[in-house]
Amino acid sequence: MAQRSSHSTGIDFTKSDYSQQHKEQTDDKTNCIKRVSKRLLGYAKSKTCLFGLVIGLLTGGIALAAVTTIWKDPITPRRQLLRQALVVRVLQHQQLRQALALHQQQQQLLRQVQVHQQQQQLLRQVLVLRQQQVPPVLLQQQQVPSSTATNPFTPSTVTCANTVATPCTTTTTLVASCQSYEVSWNNHCYYLDGSGGSCITGYSQGTNAVLTCIATQFAGKTYRSTISNNCCVWTSDTYECFILNSNCNSAGPFTSGPSLGCTDAQQQYGQQLTFCGSN
Repeated sequence: MAQRSSHSTGIDFTKSDYSQQHKEQTDDKTNCIKRVSKRLLGYAKSKTCLFGLVIGLLTGGIALAAVTTIWKDPITPRRQLLRQALVVRVLQHQQLRQALALHQQQQQLLRQVQVHQQQQQLLRQVLVLRQQQVPPVLLQQQQVPSSTATNPFTPSTVTCANTVATPCTTTTTLVASCQSYEVSWNNHCYYLDGSGGSCITGYSQGTNAVLTCIATQFAGKTYRSTISNNCCVWTSDTYECFILNSNCNSAGPFTSGPSLGCTDAQQQYGQQLTFCGSN
C-alpha cells in the first residue's frame, strides 16, 4: 500500500501521481517545443523560400546579364570586322577607279603618239616624193624636142619674118587652169593688158613665137585691168610684131585676137599693150 505524504496544502500525492504529473509536464514542454519548432521551421522554410526566390532572381539576372554579355561580345568584333572589310572594299574600289583612269590616260597618250608617228611617217614620205620629183623648170627643158630650132619660151632678137616661121610645138599635155580673160596654152596662162611692159607677180612677158600660136584664141577675151593707149603688142622679144586691131585702146571683149601688123616695131609707152604669161 502506497505511502502518502502530507503537505501544508493538505493535499496528499503519491509517487506515481508525481511521476505522472512530471511526465505530463515534460510532454507538454516537449509538445510545446515541437510546436514552436514546427512553427519556427515553417517560418524558416517560408523565409528560406522567399530568400531562395530572391537569390534565384538575383542569380537569374546575373546569368541573364552574363548570357547577354557573352552574346554581345562576339557581335562587336564581328561588326568591327565587317566595318574593316567595308573600308577595304571602298579603298579597293577607289584604287580600281584610279587604275582605270590611269589606263585610259595611257591609252589616250598612246593613240596620240601613234597619230603623231603616222603624221611624221606621212611627212617623211612627202619629203621623199618631193626630193624624187624633177623641178618644173628642168622638166620643161627636158621635154623641149631637140629638133626644135627656136625655143618659144626664150626671148628672141630675130625679125618678125623669122618669128612667123617658128613652129607651134607644145612640150606637155598638161592644161593650166586660167582666169576668164586668159588663154591657156602649153600649161601656161597668157593675158593682154595696157600695163606698159609690166606683168603681175608670177608672170613675165611672153614671146612673139607663143603669141603666133595663140593669137586667135584671144577673141572674146578682155584686158586684164587696164585699157591700152598703143595697140602694138609689147613682148619679151626685141621687136614688136603684133597689133590689136579690134578694140584697140577700147574696152573688150575683143572681137578678134592680135595679128601681124607692127613689123619690127619698138614702141614702149606707159600704157603700151603688153603680152604676159605665167612663169
